[in-house]
Amino acid sequence: MGKSVPLDAFDKLGVVVVTLLGTLLGWMIATASDTTLTPVLTIVFPGVAIGYVAFKLLGLPAAVALTGIANGAIYGLLLYLWDRLVNSLSRRAHAKIPSQ
Repeated sequence: MGKSVPLDAFDKLGVVVVTLLGTLLGWMIATASDTTLTPVLTIVFPGVAIGYVAFKLLGLPAAVALTGIANGAIYGLLLYLWDRLVNSLSRRAHAKIPSQ
């Protein structure tokens, strides 16, 4: 197994932007008044599940904050892991196919 290659600047910027957008989407969903917890909502906005638990334990202000933060963190982590997977697969493909 080869050495792990760090992400380039564009990938890092993408992770930061997706994290921020995910946080804003999480806050938007958390402040929507007619939102009910459904499986589809939990899959699309995973921070809602954490916000629901926070609402039961800590109250509404903490739930709104934690929903946004958790949603952004989950989106950012998923993109980071996707970038790492693509880099790893690309490195393996280039190792198997000799360059001309």
